[in-house]
Formats: sequence, structure tokens, C-alpha cells
Amino acid sequence: MTRQSIPAGELDQRVSFFSPLEIIDPVSGEVTQNGNFEFDRWAKVEPTGGAEREVSDELLAEQSHKVTLHYTPEIQNKWWLTWGTTRLDVVAELDIAGARTRTVLLCKESPFQSFQIPPLPAGPALLQEQGDGLLQEQGDALLQESP
Repeated sequence: MTRQSIPAGELDQRVSFFSPLEIIDPVSGEVTQNGNFEFDRWAKVEPTGGAEREVSDELLAEQSHKVTLHYTPEIQNKWWLTWGTTRLDVVAELDIAGARTRTVLLCKESPFQSFQIPPLPAGPALLQEQGDGLLQEQGDALLQESP
């Protein structure tokens, strides 16, 4: 059996992989779904098809993609990846011909946000930095207006 390598330049798009992470608030018991960043990889992302359907008087569109990358056995089908600003949920992962040279992922676009970034707490240091920046901008504007 010969191993087929991936041609140079074929993997030309950067994608980031996330594993599911459930955060449970100890006080309220509320469960928040978030992602745990795992790694970045170079990949080839190809749209493979789409479908539209009407549910409760709303039109829902679903786009599927095929993502090819160097062999990466860690990826599981509950993971997702971000490609630019698009989140793709992994539906299936394949090792073509069992050759361990490339991993092919079958993915679908997620209706959820790519990732959630928690807001920064508004503490005195943060307010001070914002205030200094505002004062600096106002001072620069006054200097430009002066003859």
C-alpha cells in the first residue's frame, strides 16, 4: 500500500478546533455550553451542499462542508471548528482508506455563535485605562484645533 501525501498548497485555510465544555453554575445550577480551544490546523474547506426547509413559518437554511487536513486522530464528532467567523459542527470524521495520512471531516454549519467571549469585569483599572484613552483623544483633538 502506498501512502498518498497531500499536495503542497492544498491545505490553505486556517481552522480552530474546540471540544465541548459544560460550565455549571454552583449557585443557580444553570448549565452553559461553551468551547474549550484545542488547536489550530491548516485545512481545505469545501462547501458540499445545502438545504432549506420551512419550520413554524420560518425558513431554515443548512450548509454542509467537507474539511480535509493532515491525519489528526484526536478529533471527535462532538467537536466543532471555526473557519473565519463560521462555526462548523463535526458530524463525522473519516480516515480515508485507513492510511493515516489525512483526516476528512463532514461538517454542517451551526446556527450557534462561533464562540462566546465572556465580558471583562468593569474594575477600577479597566475604567482608568478607558478614561486615560478618552482624555488622550480629547487632548489630541484640542491640540489639532489650536493655531
